[in-house]
Amino acid sequence: MKRFSDQKEYYLKHLKKQRKAMKNPFSILGRHHNNLDSFIQKEVNSLPKDSHILDAGCGLSAWTTNALRKKFIISGVDGEPDAISACKILYKNQDYQIGDLYNLKYKNNTFDAIVMREVIEHFIFPEKAVKEIYRILKPGGKIIITTPNYDSLPLHFIENTYNRFFGGTCKPYKHEVHPSKFKPSSLTKLINKYFTSVKLSTIDMGISQTLSAIKA
Repeated sequence: MKRFSDQKEYYLKHLKKQRKAMKNPFSILGRHHNNLDSFIQKEVNSLPKDSHILDAGCGLSAWTTNALRKKFIISGVDGEPDAISACKILYKNQDYQIGDLYNLKYKNNTFDAIVMREVIEHFIFPEKAVKEIYRILKPGGKIIITTPNYDSLPLHFIENTYNRFFGGTCKPYKHEVHPSKFKPSSLTKLINKYFTSVKLSTIDMGISQTLSAIKA
């Protein structure tokens, strides 16, 4: 039985498309992903200097900047070897590893914060991943999540209409690409089982959810 979506072609092409769009000031997709990154960067910058942060399901670790990498200790983990290879080229002498987010090799209470940027929707068993994140996060540590909002009519239009005809291989309306389709109520319910001080909001006409919470 698969534990997470296995769509290598979608995954790698989507990452490349996203990275290119983020450099284009006229790209709606680029602005959206830059807004996601701005949320993450704001949450991360509230942490003390030299905090150890894990980018869980890092992809190309797009939200990280040179300034953040100088201020914090940033590690990354992803199940896709090509993504980790790219990160090791992009971010010299940084800790990026191939890993299974259901069963990470880190010790208990390792990280001050953990970022899951557009990741949790790809898990078939998201609670198992959240429990593993809880295990390796220090008490008082912060979890930072962004994920599509499946209570959003604009998102349904984008995924089921626009992407169906113009998305190429990037077609997240397919069940196997986003097996966990969270609404604000279901995401809050899951995170509240393990964390406190849960703060959830939406951005870009409600298309995406942004969440932060603390490990008690």
